[in-house]
Amino acid sequence: MLEIGLLVADEAALMHVALVQEAVRIANRLDEHIVLRVRIYCPQDQSVRTSSGQLIWPTHAIDHETLPDALFVIVSLHPQQVYHASVEPLLTRFSHTGKLLGAIDCGACFLARNHLLGNRKVTVHWEYAAAFAELYPQVNVCTDALVKSDHLITCSGGLAVGEMMTTTIAHLYSNKLAKRLAQVLNYSRLEIQPDQADGYIKRLPSSLVDTDVVEQALQIMRQNMVTPLSAQQLVDKLPVSQRSLLRYFRAQGMTSPMAEYLHLRLQLAKQLFEDSNMSIQQVAYATGFSSAAHLSKAFLDHFGQRPGAVRRSA
Repeated sequence: MLEIGLLVADEAALMHVALVQEAVRIANRLDEHIVLRVRIYCPQDQSVRTSSGQLIWPTHAIDHETLPDALFVIVSLHPQQVYHASVEPLLTRFSHTGKLLGAIDCGACFLARNHLLGNRKVTVHWEYAAAFAELYPQVNVCTDALVKSDHLITCSGGLAVGEMMTTTIAHLYSNKLAKRLAQVLNYSRLEIQPDQADGYIKRLPSSLVDTDVVEQALQIMRQNMVTPLSAQQLVDKLPVSQRSLLRYFRAQGMTSPMAEYLHLRLQLAKQLFEDSNMSIQQVAYATGFSSAAHLSKAFLDHFGQRPGAVRRSA
C-alpha cells in the first residue's frame, strides 16, 4: 500500500486536507483495492486547529520509523507564525529519500526555511507570493496553480489540490487511475498522458489561480474609477508582474487589463447616463475622463453611439 503523508500546520485550510483525503478515497474506489492511504503529521505531535476551527489529530509521530511514499506540507497564509522546529527532522529525513516532496498553499515556506528548494521553481498562494519572494529571493516563486519538477511538486491551494492529486497518483501508481480520478473530479481540462521524461501528467493551461488574480485586479479597478490607476500602479497593488497579469487576463478571454479597465469605466458611464440626471461633465468626472469631449469620443468608439442617444433611449 502506498502512503501520502500530510504535514499539517496550525490554521491550515481544512479544505486542502479534505481534498487530499477525498481524492485518495475515490482512487481506492475506482481501483477496487485499497492502494493509497493518508497519514497525518502535526508539529510537536499535537493536534492543530484549522482556519475554520476544526481540530486535526496526527496519525503518526514525526519520528515514526517508516516514511510515506510522498509528503506534502500544508500551511496557511501565515507560515512564519505557525512554523515549529519540531518538523525539521521529518523534512530532513524525507528530503534524503528521493521520494515525492510537495507543498500546498504556503507550504513551500517550510521547505525553503529548511533549505530544501535551492533555486527551483515553486508556487504559493498568490496572496503570499510577494512576501515569499522577499524572504527567499533565491527561490523561483510563481503563482501558478501547480508546479512539478523531478521529485518536487507544489500547489498554490484551492481546487488546484485536486489537480495535484491526479499528478501525484500518476507518479506513485498509474496514469490510468489518475485519468479516471480526473474524470470523476471533473478535471476535463487535464490531459493525462506519459511525459517523455517521467510519465507525469501534462497540465493544460489552468485558470484556477489566474481567476483569483484577475478578480482582485478588477476589484481594484472598480475602487479607482474617479482617478484611474496607471498600468504600473495597478500592478504595484498585485502580487504579479505586468506580463503575468496580461497573460492572466488573456487566459480569461480579455484583451488586456487596461482595456478591461476602460470597459468598466465606460460601462459605469453608460449606467449613469441611463439611471441618473448627471451631466456629461459630471459623468466624465465620476468615471475618470479628463473632459466631456474625451468621454464622448471614448463612448462612441466603444458603444457605437453617443451618450445623448443612450439617455434618450432610456
